[in-house]
Amino acid sequence: PATSTPAGLKVHKYWSVGRNNIVDIELSPARDHDGPLLRLDERWRGMGLIVDLGYASFQLIRECQRLEIGLVIRLKNGWKPRMLRTIDEFGQLLDVDGEPVLDDLLEMDTSDYDGSSFDFDVAFGSASNRVTARLVGVPGSEAYHWSITLLPRAAASPALVCTLYRARWEIEIDNKRDKGGARLDQIDAEKPESVY
Repeated sequence: PATSTPAGLKVHKYWSVGRNNIVDIELSPARDHDGPLLRLDERWRGMGLIVDLGYASFQLIRECQRLEIGLVIRLKNGWKPRMLRTIDEFGQLLDVDGEPVLDDLLEMDTSDYDGSSFDFDVAFGSASNRVTARLVGVPGSEAYHWSITLLPRAAASPALVCTLYRARWEIEIDNKRDKGGARLDQIDAEKPESVY
C-alpha cells in the first residue's frame, strides 16, 4: 500500500563495498520512513556504514558511536552544526569559544576559499538529543561537499571521507539496473511474498 495510487515499493539494499555486491535486501511500502529498517546491533561493531539521507538521524549517530561503527553520511539540510573544535592550517585541533553555528560557512562557494578542506568537531541537537561528530568539507566544482563522519582523523582525511561517501553511488547504479532489467519499478504485487 502507498499514500497514493499506484502502490509504491522501496527496496533497501545492504551493499558491501569490499565485496562490491548486495549482501542483503529488505522491502517496505514506499510510504514508510527508511530509518526504522536499519537496525544496528553487535554484528555491526567495528564496521563501517555509509547511508543516504533517508536513514540519517541523531539516533543513528548515537548508535554508531555506541557500537564503534565508522559512519559516513552527507550533511542533512536543516541540521544546524555548532562548532566545538577546528583543525588549523598546521593540523592542530583547536577549541573555539562558545558553540558558533556554521550556517554561513556551509553555504559558501568554492571561490570564497583557496580550495582548502575543512575539518571540525561539531554538535547537533541539544540536551538529551545532543550528538557530536566530525564535519568535513571538500571543495567541489562550485560548492563545498559536506559529510558527517565518526571515522578518526588519523585514519580518514576530509578527502577520504568524501570519497567513501561517493561509494554509496554503487547502490544507485544497481537500482537503475534493477529498474531497467528486473522492472522493479513496474511490480504490481500487493503482498510481500509476491514482491519477493
